[in-house]
Amino acid sequence: MILVAARKGLGRATLFSHSACSDRTSAVQTECRGFEIRLPIHSVLHLHGIRQRRCVLPDYTPRVRSRIFAALLITLGAALFGYVMARLPLSDVPSDFWIGNFSAPWAVVPFVAGWSQRRVVPAMLVAVLAEVACVVGFYDLPGMLTGFCKGMPLDYCLGAPQGTSSVSLELTLFQMWLRGSAGQWLVAGVGAGVVYGYFGAWWGRTRSLVPAALLALPFFVEPLAWQAYQGYLQGPAIVWICEALVGAGLLAVMILASRRLPLRGAE
Repeated sequence: MILVAARKGLGRATLFSHSACSDRTSAVQTECRGFEIRLPIHSVLHLHGIRQRRCVLPDYTPRVRSRIFAALLITLGAALFGYVMARLPLSDVPSDFWIGNFSAPWAVVPFVAGWSQRRVVPAMLVAVLAEVACVVGFYDLPGMLTGFCKGMPLDYCLGAPQGTSSVSLELTLFQMWLRGSAGQWLVAGVGAGVVYGYFGAWWGRTRSLVPAALLALPFFVEPLAWQAYQGYLQGPAIVWICEALVGAGLLAVMILASRRLPLRGAE
């Protein structure tokens, strides 16, 4: 324990410590139960101010750890979501729309990722990472890298010269994966991650109904987008009705959450 005492008119202060000591020098006056050090008063006040500032500074470490854990959890969930979507059963009718091609749910992933972060830039970065994980899971990049040649030597399978390094062969497989549909959807995923990650962070800080409505919007306009892309709308109609109902339910949940959940400020 340290006690500070200031002597009037001398401009000096004395720090007393209750530790045992037995030394005696010109700078330190000792007693049997403690010692005292004479310092200028402004030095003592400066040290005291530093001590007070250290006491009031908040500890952000648990919050940062929780944000990192949320980002990792959402990224893993996004990869699993993409993997499951790609393995939904196909219809026996070739003209039917495959529900694995729904694009509207892909907007929810970056929105949730953006909502999990307090600041806008980390929110967009985590959202982009989540969308990339969706594409990796949907197009099964690990399966492409490990099972494309189905047990055959990679150099023989890819027609590469014998003795080509395994790293070069894996990079060749990755380039083949990018040149397919995965590369196009990666670009789209990055754009969607930036936009909807920002929307998620916006809603998290303001509880505004604008980002909530923009989250539900793709569930209503996706049939029009597919009709414009293909020139006709695949059936059956119940698929699009169910998607619109999901969008309406999502909008209702967002409106209710905007009213019930408290606002959250930036760190």
